[in-house]
Amino acid sequence: MKFNILRLALFSVCVDVVFSASSFEARSAQTCGDPSVASTFYKGFNYIANVHTFNTQAQFVNAQVLGTGWQSTIPSFRAWTSAGQLGTAPLFYDPTVNDVVFSLTSSPGWAIVGYVYPTQICSSVPLYAAARTSPSGHWYTTIEREHNELIALGWVDQGIVAYVLPIQDSSVHNGLDWGIEPLPLAHVTVEGKHDNHFTISVTLGGERVYIKPSAWVLSQSQSLQRKCAMLSLFSSGSNAQGQLGHGNIDDAHTLQPCTFSGSTRGSLPSGTSRVLNVASGANHTLVLLERHDGCRELWGCGDGRKGQLGPGFRNSKSFERIQLVLEDGGLEGYTLKFVEATWETSYAVLSSAGHPDVIVSFGSDDYGDLGVGGVDKDAGKAFHIVSLAHLIPSAEMEVLSITTGQRHVIVQVRATSLLLLVGWGLSRHGQLGVPTGSSFVSTPRVVADVSGAVFVSCSLGIHHTLILRQSKVLSCLGSDRKGQFEVAKRNISDVQSIHCTWNGSYIVVIDDGTWVIRSSGSNSRSQLGWIPHEDDAGGIVKFPDNVDHRQSSVSLACGSEHVLAVISYPGFHPELWGWGWNEHGNLGLGHTVDVPLPVKIDAPGMTSICGVWAGSGTSWVCGQIEADG
Repeated sequence: MKFNILRLALFSVCVDVVFSASSFEARSAQTCGDPSVASTFYKGFNYIANVHTFNTQAQFVNAQVLGTGWQSTIPSFRAWTSAGQLGTAPLFYDPTVNDVVFSLTSSPGWAIVGYVYPTQICSSVPLYAAARTSPSGHWYTTIEREHNELIALGWVDQGIVAYVLPIQDSSVHNGLDWGIEPLPLAHVTVEGKHDNHFTISVTLGGERVYIKPSAWVLSQSQSLQRKCAMLSLFSSGSNAQGQLGHGNIDDAHTLQPCTFSGSTRGSLPSGTSRVLNVASGANHTLVLLERHDGCRELWGCGDGRKGQLGPGFRNSKSFERIQLVLEDGGLEGYTLKFVEATWETSYAVLSSAGHPDVIVSFGSDDYGDLGVGGVDKDAGKAFHIVSLAHLIPSAEMEVLSITTGQRHVIVQVRATSLLLLVGWGLSRHGQLGVPTGSSFVSTPRVVADVSGAVFVSCSLGIHHTLILRQSKVLSCLGSDRKGQFEVAKRNISDVQSIHCTWNGSYIVVIDDGTWVIRSSGSNSRSQLGWIPHEDDAGGIVKFPDNVDHRQSSVSLACGSEHVLAVISYPGFHPELWGWGWNEHGNLGLGHTVDVPLPVKIDAPGMTSICGVWAGSGTSWVCGQIEADG
């Protein structure tokens, strides 16, 4: 008799259940599409038209090469790219417009983006649509909470477009004829136990399924055990104050799993769905986590003596939950949106539906880092509210991004049609715009008005700032003493992204259909990624010849004087590369010798990479690992 294995996540424990395929009273494969051949569809953003869409990663890679302005962001859902899957129907869109509208009903000239379920069957979930009229835009998501928040912000609810497969939940698996594919469970009930037998009911897409106790038992044999994928955070490098979160103060020369209070080493806190950001200063680290219910948590470790880890936090060698008592600042109902850090200061952007965003800061104010006009550092406040009321109407303020260097901060702020870059902190070299005559600015000031051309991104070093606009104009502010601005002096036509080390600049560009990384600035620790000759002011990062720049895409994370790169090939797991300063084992290569050219970095036990960050002599990688069930 044929047997299959169902992986159930019961009370945070992976359990293998063996059952007869004939006794599994589920909707059969004869009425559902095959999930093993479904493709992942990614959210995408067009920085020219300032609109969103979704498509496969391959389509976005092709669009990037063609220079159409589209960039993929995060996975959104799974569906099919070809017809023939049972129960599915084509999802149409108008390819002649940037602000894409998707529909199960076609119009003349429309194309097919993929194949989806028109009704909720086969464990599918709703794909919600919301629209904004001015400026126009559409947003599609499977997260109901996210959809409802947009509606509360004034977007128009356009209902459910279709039904799709959710992004994989690796804790639950289905071993039917399609192989080991994730099975999203709305509800699992264990109804009793007798002699190692249970009665389990599983709700699948609104349909209850019973597994008969006579047909299966809990697996006792090691040969029946499978691996359960688990999200984990790894770090390497400098650890003098325990900022790596390893439970000690020893430098780590290879990527090691982090420890979170209340969890086993290598495990993220229970209920965590993803790591949104890792922000690190000189000797402290912040991690912003999102739970399965959409709630966000702030965790920290390392040196907290300046208050940079929040109230009552001095030092910790493992990650502890940071509790900001927002009620003390009149911020009831606000939740975490972004977190960042400078040398000894931390920042959190807070949001609340129907209210303006709020920026709070905590920690050192040595160079106006707090952004509150030089308040008394010993005032005893757990956090300070950074006011932008003198620059923008506070009732309308929306913070779109926050970016930090070693000692200065730039925030992208929007109010109706006004779009500003606002900054504070170290400014003596003009890294915050025209120098004021003092070494730093303690009250936020306008760095640039980018309302006329859609702003794309900015990146900060110690004494310089890079700003990239929609029109592909790359602006440089601050010091060029190390040659940081040489990358902007070349003939560049298609800049994909910009990045800074302390005294260097890096841009990813598309050149003749392939991506290249151009860099300039200080090379004191081999951080440029190429071997300069005497008169070279800028160059191209030199990867080995077997790296295919045309068929892959690349993203960067710059630390103080080292660089991490993630190279992604459609259909394959991403590769982690690095080069530059390695005195503390920052690159995770098992030694402490600086590395002048990119080398591949082993991510031990990881089956996928979900995020990469770099700090002051530190590296951070979030990924899925295989854990024994």
